[in-house]
Amino acid sequence: PRFHLSPSRDGSRPGSRGDGSRARAASRPGTLYPPGGMRTPSPSSSGSPAAALGDGWSAPSTGVRGGLRLAGFALVLYVFATAATDAVFIADAPDYARDAAAAESTGHVRGLMEFGHPLWRPLGYAFAREAGTVGAVPPRPAPWLQVLSFLTGVALAAGGIAAAAAAGWLRSRFEAGAAAFGVLWLLGAKAFLNYSQVGSPYVPGLGFLLAGLFVSMLEPEATGARTARDLSAGLLFGLSALCWTPFGLVLPGAVIAPLLLRADRKGWLSRVLVTGLAGVGSLAVAYVVVGLRLGFAESESLWTWASRASGGRSFGGLGRLLIGLPRSFVDLGELGRLAKRYLLADPLCPTRLRDLLGLDLLKLLAVAAGPLAALAAVSRTAAGQRFALAAAAMAAPLLAFALLWQGGDLERYLPATPALLLLMAAGFQEARGRRGPRGVMLASLAVMLAANAAVLSRPAVRRRQEAALTRLPASPGGPGSRSVFVVPH
Repeated sequence: PRFHLSPSRDGSRPGSRGDGSRARAASRPGTLYPPGGMRTPSPSSSGSPAAALGDGWSAPSTGVRGGLRLAGFALVLYVFATAATDAVFIADAPDYARDAAAAESTGHVRGLMEFGHPLWRPLGYAFAREAGTVGAVPPRPAPWLQVLSFLTGVALAAGGIAAAAAAGWLRSRFEAGAAAFGVLWLLGAKAFLNYSQVGSPYVPGLGFLLAGLFVSMLEPEATGARTARDLSAGLLFGLSALCWTPFGLVLPGAVIAPLLLRADRKGWLSRVLVTGLAGVGSLAVAYVVVGLRLGFAESESLWTWASRASGGRSFGGLGRLLIGLPRSFVDLGELGRLAKRYLLADPLCPTRLRDLLGLDLLKLLAVAAGPLAALAAVSRTAAGQRFALAAAAMAAPLLAFALLWQGGDLERYLPATPALLLLMAAGFQEARGRRGPRGVMLASLAVMLAANAAVLSRPAVRRRQEAALTRLPASPGGPGSRSVFVVPH
């Protein structure tokens, strides 16, 4: 970095007889400051990602104003993205809504407490009870559709929280351009865009996780405020797992991330312990309350309850992971179906290897090239390697789980999204000055955005829905209008 002697208000240099406050604060001859006054040196173009990593550099000076600007930028982009797109996969959202509405009408609530989504059905039930006491303007919609609309609204709001929290978290560790690049990988991902507009618990869980990561990096001065920060981060982490249990797999990595991202870990171990205990405590309290409510007296009953969340499905394998992981970020068209037919040697739909070669495979390779380029960029420095280690700590348990169970599901890899954002932001910053790696990462992002826009845009979704409606048999005649609820599953 270039430095110069910082003049005082009256133009004198440090060490002169000037009366400027800056000269008095640094009156020793030869004191150097960067242009603009006294600041902590920032890394050169070949340096490591600046993130208070203990390598002699401090985190970029963002300030409240810079962080708010990026969070506002992320929210504006999120509003635009959700206004221009629509969901193509509604998953189990109607089931959650129907269960909540049925429990409100019958009074049987035991079925709401499900191990995989402990918080979601009870949330819908609470809304159904409240909505049932409020008179509606006729014609009143079906109760379960009201619940579905409420849960969809919660997911939509949680997506905005996730975008803003991701922007604040990344901006605290990276330059504005690198942080914005990471946020774009969140806002353009297929699974995030889809489930932000569906009444499922996946994006709310992601919102709590990213909010916890954002809170954990705050640096209040008061001791009591620091304790409140650690407890709040742990509570947010626990809430993410209560929305969807697989988020619990990434929580150990999220909790210890501050330790992994710093060379100087002094004073951080106690913070991590408080955060971890708060997260474990919130989960323990929630599950104990559920256990008492359901009357679990033996561990076998608890195990039966937990295993019921799988729905009897146990599909796994490397092939599902290799297709499902990139599919969470970019639409792959028919590639997943064709690959399954080829790998299983489907006798009813014979598929050859050359049938897999096409545009969808090119999209997969193009999107996969971005994270690979980022990984190569961060592996060049010690600080970058710590970013890669923190990302691996969050993602590895989830990837192992996906290898064993339902690795092809669209939502399976949403809990690992913070790991990807961290890797992409760090890789983009580490590749500063190198056109090749940055070009690959930018091209990968552009392919993802273009491919998803072509499938998730509202006109494209409307065309597919109209095509589905034309295949319905003609409705019998009769008085009154009829409605069709299209479930894109």
